[in-house]
Amino acid sequence: MADNRMQLVVASAALQGAAEGTLVNARGSQRGDAVVVSTIEQLIDDGRGFMVSNTARETAEALAGTSFSDTAPAFLLDVPTGTTAKLAEITMNTGGTVAGGVITLLVTLSDKLRYSSGGTAKTPQNLSFDEPRTANSSFYTAVSAITAGANTDDITLEGALIDPDVATAPYGAPTKFHWSAKTSYSPQLVGPASVVVYSFAATTAPSWFYNFKWVEYPTT
Repeated sequence: MADNRMQLVVASAALQGAAEGTLVNARGSQRGDAVVVSTIEQLIDDGRGFMVSNTARETAEALAGTSFSDTAPAFLLDVPTGTTAKLAEITMNTGGTVAGGVITLLVTLSDKLRYSSGGTAKTPQNLSFDEPRTANSSFYTAVSAITAGANTDDITLEGALIDPDVATAPYGAPTKFHWSAKTSYSPQLVGPASVVVYSFAATTAPSWFYNFKWVEYPTT
């Protein structure tokens, strides 16, 4: 009788190493389970994961304004033609100057490149510290006000109202926004596409400690 069992190689002490294009055995645990990682985790392992955070890690950045403007977002990730990206995680904590009221936060998606001019361009850092690749996508913050192209599709990924009080509970749930692909379905942003984030509060704009993570790969 033929043995049709899946052949797994236990590699808990030392990972298998192989050159590009080489056939390898599927990996298993000592319990006999197949070891499978998520697409996003694998792309990070492949050197295709990137992140952007505060320019000065000790300083919260005051971004956006005191009312909603479609062409003045706080954060903008543009994914060019030929590149596909998937969001991995967004973390935002209020800090610095207390906002002048309840903060409205909107994470939106667009099917085109939105950047026009202004703002501050950030250099994405590879999540693999040997930095095998640089990002094709571009990231901007509104430190000096982004001018963005007009929106064509109203696609909201997430929205929130956030407590502006950073003095009494700086890391409390009301003052923090967190989105993760581990708890929500990540959109497939086939370029040209963008992630456009708005944050605003009455009287005084909110300030943020932030971290955006995504993976990207050639669309072809």
